[in-house]
Amino acid sequence: PRDWSSDVCSSDLDDADKALLAALGQVKPFVDAAGAGYDRMAVVLPEGLAADARAVRDATAAFYASVGAATTMEALITVLEEASQAPTDTRVSAARLDAATRKVCNLSLYNKG
Repeated sequence: PRDWSSDVCSSDLDDADKALLAALGQVKPFVDAAGAGYDRMAVVLPEGLAADARAVRDATAAFYASVGAATTMEALITVLEEASQAPTDTRVSAARLDAATRKVCNLSLYNKG
């Protein structure tokens, strides 16, 4: 079998890595919009769910700040690996918020009364 690795120059990979890392920094406006959405939710939700909304907002912002700060692919991989080990309380907050949101949306979409 042919060794295709010789067909790709390491400088090509370096350029691709740099382009990917540069593009990741462009998600900030979307993260900010998501954070504002969580803030709006926190204002109208009961305190327990409001705390969940703030926890998810903070975890999301911290994750994308780490992603945006990555200057090498190795650093980005480390960020992703660490994110896969997110604390259980953050995951629980996200699950509770998701379940409550789905319930409310289903009620508002399908309740014609």
